[in-house]
Amino acid sequence: MELSERKKQILHALIETYIQTAEPVGSKAILENYQMSFSSATIRNEMAELTELGYLEQPHTSAGRVPTDLGYRTYVTSLMGRYSLSKREKSRIDEGLSMRITELEQALANANRIISELTAYTSLALTPHFNTNYIKRLEMLYIDRHTFLLVVMTSNGLIKNRVCRLNVEIDPDTLGRIAAILQRRLTGVPLDLITLRRISRLEDELMEFRFFLQPILRFVEQTLSEIDQTEVFTEGVGNILDFPEYRDVSRAKEFFNFLGDKQEIKNMLAPTADTGIRIIIGDENPVLSVLQSSLIIGNYRVGEKVVGAIGIIGPTRMDYSKVVGKLDYFTKTLSKLLSETFYDDE
Repeated sequence: MELSERKKQILHALIETYIQTAEPVGSKAILENYQMSFSSATIRNEMAELTELGYLEQPHTSAGRVPTDLGYRTYVTSLMGRYSLSKREKSRIDEGLSMRITELEQALANANRIISELTAYTSLALTPHFNTNYIKRLEMLYIDRHTFLLVVMTSNGLIKNRVCRLNVEIDPDTLGRIAAILQRRLTGVPLDLITLRRISRLEDELMEFRFFLQPILRFVEQTLSEIDQTEVFTEGVGNILDFPEYRDVSRAKEFFNFLGDKQEIKNMLAPTADTGIRIIIGDENPVLSVLQSSLIIGNYRVGEKVVGAIGIIGPTRMDYSKVVGKLDYFTKTLSKLLSETFYDDE
């Protein structure tokens, strides 16, 4: 049902008070902190009706109420004010993201740390996935007669290193000739087209190196498969313990178990075509319902393409307005940086 303006005012005031205090809110606290034209008795009556309607609940026998997930959803959808970042906050984000970077994963790991510090919550970042990503450079650096370093760089700045050890001896000249052929044949080819079968077809051209060929091609295939997979970065894991909701050992354990489930995090952060900030509150997701948490997600881009996402997770009592404002500015600034550094419009 559509709430009256008075109920909206009281719900807004109660939620913002609860976000700050983490304590059930009574009519006296609302009256003291917000200038309202109605009495404490009227506020109590409206709170009782909001409780019957499912927007509030009464955890104890005291007069204080706390928001339900429906209350939070109403708040973020129609009652929450727009948070305006201060010049200092914008400056901190801009300076934090202005570092010189040559590797996309390095940039994202650093960005994830910064947004966790800015919000004081736990942050989750999904590394980018590019369907059209291709190999820009492939090198094999000689270490000793049995060992070399395989380095693969993609068109969008991802770099993978792998120390490879052979059962047979190899000299620097032979390794260099093999690397030159692989560089020539694989550079510029989209990753999703470089299959094990395609790599195996190079055997004819590399037949003179057949004693080294199979393990080297296997190393290449394994390294390329790792590049085309998304990864999850987490930062500020211990921040959650600062909130009273997670001082219960069992709930904290559930939260840390969730952070260890990378596939679940990937599913929740999976980028969408939605250009705005997404907010998932408690019971709207079965995992978050168990954790009694909310997740705020912002996509980031390289060029015009949404390639990844960053999420902020915390108790349902999180400061939605502030987090949304910071995450929105942050992801837009990050997208601009990544596009300037890695975007190739050819």
